[in-house]
Amino acid sequence: MIKEKTPEENIPDFDAIEDEVARIDAVCLFCDRSRNTFPPQKSIELAEQAYQLAQKIGYKKGEASCLKGFGYQNWHLANIELAQKQLRESREIMASLNYYYEWGEVCLIEAMIMWNRGDHEPAMNYVLDNIKFLDQRQETQAQVWLYWTLGVYNYDLKNYDNSIKYYNQTLAIVRVMKRYNPDLEGWTLLGLGTVYRAKGLHQEALQYLEEAKVFSKQYNQWMQAARIHFELGNLKLAQQQLEEANEAYLESYQIRKYYQLKPALVSSLLSLAEVKTLQKQYPEALTKVIEALEIANSIHSRTKIYQCHEKLAHLYELTQDYQQAYHHIQLFHQVRSEVMSEETDKKLNVLEANFAAQKAEQEKEIHRLKNVELKTAHEDIIKKNKEMLASIAYAQRIQKAMLPPLKEIQQVFPESFVLFKPRNIVSGDFYWFKQVGNTRFLAAVDCTGHGIPGAFMSMLGYSLLNEIVNEKQTPQPGEILDQLHQQIRKVLRQDQTHNKDGMDICLCSFTISQNCITLQFAGAKRSLYYVENLQFRELKGDRQNIGGLEGLHHTNFTTIDAKICAGTTLYLSTDGYSDTPNFKRKSFGQKRFKQLLQEIATESTRDQKRRLEETLAHFQQNVEQRDDILVIGVKV
Repeated sequence: MIKEKTPEENIPDFDAIEDEVARIDAVCLFCDRSRNTFPPQKSIELAEQAYQLAQKIGYKKGEASCLKGFGYQNWHLANIELAQKQLRESREIMASLNYYYEWGEVCLIEAMIMWNRGDHEPAMNYVLDNIKFLDQRQETQAQVWLYWTLGVYNYDLKNYDNSIKYYNQTLAIVRVMKRYNPDLEGWTLLGLGTVYRAKGLHQEALQYLEEAKVFSKQYNQWMQAARIHFELGNLKLAQQQLEEANEAYLESYQIRKYYQLKPALVSSLLSLAEVKTLQKQYPEALTKVIEALEIANSIHSRTKIYQCHEKLAHLYELTQDYQQAYHHIQLFHQVRSEVMSEETDKKLNVLEANFAAQKAEQEKEIHRLKNVELKTAHEDIIKKNKEMLASIAYAQRIQKAMLPPLKEIQQVFPESFVLFKPRNIVSGDFYWFKQVGNTRFLAAVDCTGHGIPGAFMSMLGYSLLNEIVNEKQTPQPGEILDQLHQQIRKVLRQDQTHNKDGMDICLCSFTISQNCITLQFAGAKRSLYYVENLQFRELKGDRQNIGGLEGLHHTNFTTIDAKICAGTTLYLSTDGYSDTPNFKRKSFGQKRFKQLLQEIATESTRDQKRRLEETLAHFQQNVEQRDDILVIGVKV
């Protein structure tokens, strides 16, 4: 059941952002990311001020982003003509700015509007033409939206194998994109579950639907959740589990009604009516179909209208009202013939076949040209590759020279280890150690990104930490993080450039006197773990970054004081270990990581490091490393 809530409570304070372009971008990003978790009308109202400001200052990208959001939400509110106008304007601006990824998303929404209204041939033409258009510009990532659309179209046409092919093409692109889109991956998994259910492969269908469910829950996608419940209802119905089907359909209906998603609401009502029909509760079934027909007529969806007439004809036949049954079967045939004649079916299949043939011929020609050019290009590539690798290797040497030698740490903490596994040749993670008088500082730091960009941030962070401690001698960890935050924002000029780079950090200081060890800790989105007298403990850091765009809402970092016993083992880490995926794309997880640390804490630090490496390798099973990995263990 959907709980009543006030959407305004979740809206950030955008007025606090002084820079107008940054404010517009922030509103658009919020509306885009929350468009499936936020009521459509509220989203439109929120973006309206940003749109007016973008027009006022001539910020075209902001205008286009707002118009895309307006069009998407008005589609789901069934304001179709207004949605089409806004999307067309957005697409034209995106094209003029060469923002083809966003352009492709707008094309998807336009194509789905056409298809849902029953304009199947124009919709198919539109998608195939735009794929060719993007192909000519080598905009592969932008095509992902249109391949997903072809997956939907082929499902509706009952070309299930083609639908699976296009959904798999979508997944192949979305999983390697630089700008990863979990929302699109979730919808694609949902699509695959739908197709396999239609093919009667219920186990495969359930597997994909459960995967999609994880995405919808993780990213709070209520529109996606509504569709998943709907498809689970279809699956239960196919298995003749009527009560479970009714429960799933009802959950979907409640979400869709709450957010007034009219086209989807028709589908939920028709499915609930189907369950009531099978349960021989004909009056209840009729009530639901009549309500569905009223909504379908109000939004002029011819596809939904003929589906309602077909269902009404069947129900009136079952209740022996043959006059009404005849009336609705006539209307069903009349409307359906307008939408999907046999000739139209053939045209759509021919269109797709021609597209596939042209694509194959084009790829053949590209392959031929590549072979001609390959020999010439090969030597240039080898040369550039060597130069690039030499530059990266040089950066690696600089980074290694920057990091404190393990021997230096072990002179102070003889029982210690550092598990450091960069994802690339150079790393965005780094560790830092400094001794000032009787105080030792130790940190594990995770910078934005990995590889070369992350390495530059790590060098900057390392240098600033040394500078801060040298200047103030023995500051508290919270003070160090406050100054580091200010310095990062200053050096990167983040107020002017809106650069989002920053870092997460776990920072400790140790003061040892007369067998008493005083620990001070501060963290930016990182916790400190330690095992004392066989008890696992966690000191949680603040929920804010160092640097980035959080400067306006930044509060001072907290220093936590603790007395610890000799023999206590402490662990500082970045998120790389717990985020490591296996072949099922499941992360190792924070809970399992903590359990592992508790298990190994009594062993020697050498054995602890070995256990961490072996456990990771066994879990990962040769799957490519996702992020830099850093774990530091110290027994005091």
